[in-house]
Parts: sequence; C-alpha cells; structure tokens
Amino acid sequence: MTSKEIAIREMEKEIQQKERELNQLQEELLGMKEKLEEYKNIPDSYYDTTLVSCEDFPLRHQWCYRIGKILGISEHPLNVTINELIHSSPKQLLKVSGLGKGKLGLIEDWMEKHDLHFLS
Repeated sequence: MTSKEIAIREMEKEIQQKERELNQLQEELLGMKEKLEEYKNIPDSYYDTTLVSCEDFPLRHQWCYRIGKILGISEHPLNVTINELIHSSPKQLLKVSGLGKGKLGLIEDWMEKHDLHFLS
C-alpha cells in the first residue's frame, strides 16, 4: 500500500468519526430543543406555585421546608416553588437530611405525573 493510499484511508476513518460525532451532537441538540418547547408551553403562573400548596405533592410541609433550606430559599424556606424545584437537581435534594432515594423517587414520580423534569 502506498503512502497516498494510507493517507486516504486514515482521512476516511477520521471523516467517519467526525460524522458520528456530528450525528450524536445533532441528536442531543434536537432533544434540548424539544425540552425547551415543552418548557415554553407551560404557563408562568404554574411555576410560581409553592410545593406546599400542591394538594398532591407527596411530601409533608417539613420536607418542603428542608428542601427550601438546602436550595437557599432565604426569605421563607417553606415557600419553595415548582420553578425552584425543577431548577434543582436530584443530587442537591439528596443533601437534605433524611431525604433518601425513596422520598426522592416520590418527588420524581410526582414530577413525571405533572410532566416536569429537572433542568440541571
């Protein structure tokens, strides 16, 4: 095999790799755009609703207070809103003393039921 043929083969391999990377990035971008559209379609007032005022929120008020403390809701930790919850992360919520994977699962199930997702 000549050096030209070797160079061509190497370049073809590199092009194929870049095409795979591009396809992966395009899929990721499409997913992000879909998530953005979902987010835009929810009324602003809905996100300002506090968790304690949601009748079907699975945790008691004490947990909302603890979540508010961890998220740094300084005015009144009990007033954690849906907006603040979706901008948090499961990792942050697991820092709440006593809130383990079981309670986190309840929160995630509740969020899924209401078509909410962590944005972090």
